[in-house]
Amino acid sequence: NSDGVLWIAGRFNQQIIIGTYTEDKLEIRYDVSDLLEQENRIERLLVEETGRVWFSDNAGNLFVNSGGGFERVAFSTREWVTRLLKGPDDNVYILKGGRFIIVEDAQNFVHVTRDNANIPVDFFRNLTVDGSGVAWLHPGASNPFIIQFFSDFEVRRLDFRSINLVEVRINDLDTDPSGNIWAATSNGLRKWDGDSFSRYCDYNTGLEILDFSDITIAQNGNIWSIGRDTTNLQRMLLLAQPGG
Repeated sequence: NSDGVLWIAGRFNQQIIIGTYTEDKLEIRYDVSDLLEQENRIERLLVEETGRVWFSDNAGNLFVNSGGGFERVAFSTREWVTRLLKGPDDNVYILKGGRFIIVEDAQNFVHVTRDNANIPVDFFRNLTVDGSGVAWLHPGASNPFIIQFFSDFEVRRLDFRSINLVEVRINDLDTDPSGNIWAATSNGLRKWDGDSFSRYCDYNTGLEILDFSDITIAQNGNIWSIGRDTTNLQRMLLLAQPGG
């Protein structure tokens, strides 16, 4: 989180726990063993600055603790949650089985579809939320466009040719602490500059790394990405620090 505390989830001494790790010490905050079946595990974890805690498991369940214990979000389907994000509002944004869902709490959520919003597809592979609360969605390699989804259900379609992504594949999206959108692509890391995606891929490594498969941006602005050297196709973990 923004205080530098690392939250972790997993199995510990036959328990399924959520805890914090500081100064080489693990503190168990929640034992959620009773919520999950024995063969299940925690897949995604989100801790809000307000203290609200969310997690999903490999059975397609999503749980939230707002202070009175964990509740299961009342979804009717069992697909996995592949994205679990907090926006600048009070909502959580998720992809569940590729479906885009906005969750307010355990009882209230909205599945955004072509029926209630002007979106061209119902399945997405990538999702992030910018500092203004706009959700950025990408359907996958065969769809050369990004969708901007606004809180009033306004939808804008950004075709790749118009935003400097010609012959580029988007593999991952993330947002930095300032609310800027970044994309890991088949041709470098890209940052949204307000009109298009500018290319950022020089990390003074002496290698021309073009193909980036994943990107994660920490609270301090550090950008962690997995890139592949186009010379020997070796995958490597890269770190770009703010301002460098």
